[in-house]
Amino acid sequence: MTATCSAMFNAAELARALIEHPDWQNAVAKYEGLGFARITEPAHGAAKAAATH
Repeated sequence: MTATCSAMFNAAELARALIEHPDWQNAVAKYEGLGFARITEPAHGAAKAAATH
């Protein structure tokens, strides 16, 4: 995913969280949880690749 595409996706996810959770703190917590879930696998792959070089 390109940086621009990633930024637009993140903005849409945050907007969705704000719509679903009127309390902005809960919305941001939900958004962050989705982001961490989305990057966990790629981060593990990157760490594994870095460890083998």
